[in-house]
Amino acid sequence: MPFTMPKASQINFDVTNITDPLIRLNSGESGSADKDAGLVIERGSDTNTALIYDESANQFAVINTNETGTTSGNVTIASYADLKVNAIYGDGSNLTNIPTPTTATSLAGTDTNALLTLTTTENSSSAGPVIELKRNSASPDDADYLGQLKFKGENDADQAVVYAKITGKILDASDGTEDGIIEFANVKAGSNTITARLRSDSFQLLNSTGLTVAGTTTLTGDVTTGANIELGHASDTTIARSSSGVVTIEGNTILTTGNSDTPATTTDSGDADFVLIDDGGTMKKITPNNLGVGSGGGGASGFQTSTFTTAPASEGNFDLAKQQNQTGSVETPFTAGAQDAFGVSLGEVYTMMEPVGSTTTVDLGAFS
Repeated sequence: MPFTMPKASQINFDVTNITDPLIRLNSGESGSADKDAGLVIERGSDTNTALIYDESANQFAVINTNETGTTSGNVTIASYADLKVNAIYGDGSNLTNIPTPTTATSLAGTDTNALLTLTTTENSSSAGPVIELKRNSASPDDADYLGQLKFKGENDADQAVVYAKITGKILDASDGTEDGIIEFANVKAGSNTITARLRSDSFQLLNSTGLTVAGTTTLTGDVTTGANIELGHASDTTIARSSSGVVTIEGNTILTTGNSDTPATTTDSGDADFVLIDDGGTMKKITPNNLGVGSGGGGASGFQTSTFTTAPASEGNFDLAKQQNQTGSVETPFTAGAQDAFGVSLGEVYTMMEPVGSTTTVDLGAFS
């Protein structure tokens, strides 16, 4: 008695166990393949799904379909179904038609492990892996913002807050002279504030952002400040420019050039409150009184406790019979207008005897 192949509707199993390790579908095919083959899953009132080999595309496909398994040929694909796997292996060369996200895409995790890791095994010294953020603007212009990294968290009211941002920016979009900026922003007292810009020509700290350096700072250029220089704490020592040509420390003038940038030709002791001296590597502050400089016996700009002893000059007469200080017994004095017994003018003799220079005794006082 011959057997005929049963139809699909004639087979009905609740549970099927198959001991064969392989299942062969479409075993009657001969010649060129012309029929899609696979498994169709009946989903009742919902659209069926199927895992098929699509002969027209020469690809496996996971699809949504209204097929019920009766088609012998090209299976109608209503849409492609989602496929979730742990990993896809291959050399990556045939990963094509990966759609560009048209909406925001998120990666979510429940621990502190990395959500995204990019790895390259290339062996050269070139950079890699590379993340490229491109803004393909049709009208790029100076000051345009580019890619941005946001650092987001929550506050104590369970509100999302962007606490910090790093943003690329165009400084100059001109062809051949392009310049760029990396801009840093932080939340400051509840407001998003630009705190620093790394430009192509300078590093700027903005909006009352200070600079703290825990180490030695070496500067190879000029230092320009529009405010005071604080040494240590602001209440300790302040160097300031009080006016044109005048430098002060703690409000006391240490250097003055008068009212212009040209130093004055004369300087009174009142021009400076103190001077700085190097005492074995330690800078010390010395006041004019410490130096004996002031408006004492030497005059407004003389030495306060100084005495001067000056040798005689041509303004007076000199008696050779007396001591140098012109004390002692007096004999015949030489006078500039007198003559000796031979009629020689004593003025000429006195001129040749005139001492050169003077002897000065100076008391500079004591340093304290």
